[in-house]
Amino acid sequence: AHLLQKMVWSSDKLIAKYARTALYRLKVAGIEASEDTEPVNHVATIAQPTTMKGYITNVAGNGNQMILFIQEERFGGSPLFMSFLLNHSEGLAALGNSKVSKRDCAEALANLKKPEGSLLSEAPVDYVRSILAEAVENTAACKRNPPKGFHDMMEIVGSPDEHYSEPMIYQFYDRDQVRSDMSISRDTGKFFDLPFFRGWMLDINEVSPWEEKYWETVQSNLSLDPVHLAKRGEGVVSEAADALLAGNGLSALRRRLEEQALALHLSGETEPARSTLYHALSLDVEFPHESAFVQSY
Repeated sequence: AHLLQKMVWSSDKLIAKYARTALYRLKVAGIEASEDTEPVNHVATIAQPTTMKGYITNVAGNGNQMILFIQEERFGGSPLFMSFLLNHSEGLAALGNSKVSKRDCAEALANLKKPEGSLLSEAPVDYVRSILAEAVENTAACKRNPPKGFHDMMEIVGSPDEHYSEPMIYQFYDRDQVRSDMSISRDTGKFFDLPFFRGWMLDINEVSPWEEKYWETVQSNLSLDPVHLAKRGEGVVSEAADALLAGNGLSALRRRLEEQALALHLSGETEPARSTLYHALSLDVEFPHESAFVQSY
């Protein structure tokens, strides 16, 4: 009975529930536990095996990414499948959860990898929690309400145990080595031809006015030589880059590339991961137009 009294304070809700039920039955039978005078935070909890896994997809061109948590039943049964759709600038967009059979769970994971250019990688669950926590902060910063059911799902997922001062990709690659490694492709044209980056482009509605200005500039009726017209066109591109990626636009783009590099690395796509990280590091500039990657983007 004394051990059950301690188990009531277990961090595992299921164990605590069973302990309270067992104590009640003992009390009905005339057996009561002695009063436990130890502070709650000194009560030892029973170690439990890891029952949750985390997964990340690659980042889409609009900054969306899906993260998944699968909570396995300790005593068997169908796992709980939880998904969060987030945007790296705006925060949480949608969520869902359901109990599915292990077979259906495996099939759902496999289907997420089927489309060309789609990735799904298992990642350290605590880091996936940190991605979710950052999305929650972005949701609040944008003054948006989280989707319905969010708080209930957060109770299951929990908060990250560790504070990550930088994206996890830097646990696998050294910044200076990536910057100096000439074996890494710098070709932005080939980069955007990769299936993982098709659709990576700025909002067409925001770009259209600048596109019109560009063509008006390079097709001017003024008697200017082609070289001069090309320089004027480059000036419009630079002006557009600074305007379209103003504020935190450049840092947001870099973060998307860093998380994309992690998804690629964990999926075994080493060379695209290295190239992606190189371009992310190339965004360490004062103004967006100074980056060759942004000029191509």
